[in-house]
Amino acid sequence: MAEVFPSRTPEAMRRYSRLYAKTDKGKFRKQRDRARVRNIEWNLTFEEWRDWWGDDFCKRGKEMNALCMGRINDRGAYELGNIIKITMRENLAQANVTRYQDYDETGCS
Repeated sequence: MAEVFPSRTPEAMRRYSRLYAKTDKGKFRKQRDRARVRNIEWNLTFEEWRDWWGDDFCKRGKEMNALCMGRINDRGAYELGNIIKITMRENLAQANVTRYQDYDETGCS
């Protein structure tokens, strides 16, 4: 059977994937998919996500002082009303406090 998309070589697909990942839609899907892998519910559409970030979109990043989307008390779904803009440093500190509280309440992590 002839290949329907002969230009879809592995290298072409990798190149497309790298370019797509840099788009707003690609960044949205990456964040949504990471939440799903972590078994955290995601209830945001692309439009809601993009509007929520607004002018701060360019301040996102992986550096400790860059903004990220955190959940209130690091619990519940990613959804409007339960998300906040905080730095990576603040998010990490909040996650550590929540993990400690969970451990303290149950006696295990």
